[in-house]
Amino acid sequence: MPPPIRISFFYDIGSPYTYFAFQIIQRYERIWNIDLELHPTLLGAVFKTTGGVSPAQASPYKAGFMLKDLERVSQEYQVPFSVGPEFPGNTLQPMRMLRYLKDELSPTKFREATAHYFQENFVKNTPLSSPEFVTSLPPSILSQDEMKVALSKSKSVTEKMKAEVEALVNEHQAFGFPWIVVKRDDGQVESWFGSDRFSNIAWWLGPEYPWLGPVPPKPNL
Repeated sequence: MPPPIRISFFYDIGSPYTYFAFQIIQRYERIWNIDLELHPTLLGAVFKTTGGVSPAQASPYKAGFMLKDLERVSQEYQVPFSVGPEFPGNTLQPMRMLRYLKDELSPTKFREATAHYFQENFVKNTPLSSPEFVTSLPPSILSQDEMKVALSKSKSVTEKMKAEVEALVNEHQAFGFPWIVVKRDDGQVESWFGSDRFSNIAWWLGPEYPWLGPVPPKPNL
């Protein structure tokens, strides 16, 4: 196993390419000896801070191309995917919930919550604006009583999330998601944008961190 690396993964569950990148990072977790840190961050706030705009809203031509591209990528990456009627939708409520839960749950359960919301959005296509979306976390992650508390308290994290967006943009010049910050064993840090940059990450990390494609063979335990 190669020396450990740390990946800070900044994401919004409304970003389809971020959904794909999330799957790839988990497939390489053992192969690359990754210490994965998840950072739920409002993509809309990043766009507001940087003057950016969602590709799906940039132009009808780009939006049409993106939907075709997403279909191709989902097939190549072997990740189930479809978009719902509200795509790209407003993720404020579930993202506030995730940011609140990051401080309340164990890392394992928090990752499960993140994976659940991605699936709810891009596999089940539950409308983001519906009350059922944010409350869809199973009892194995959050009990009904805990959900009631979380629904109330998650509203308080908005200012914290805005401050984290400012820090992300200022420190790493982030402008979109997925934003992937990698720290090598020698302390060097670099950032990447997008779900198609893993071969370049592997090159930067060195020969001990091979890129074996989006569906690598499972490592021996």
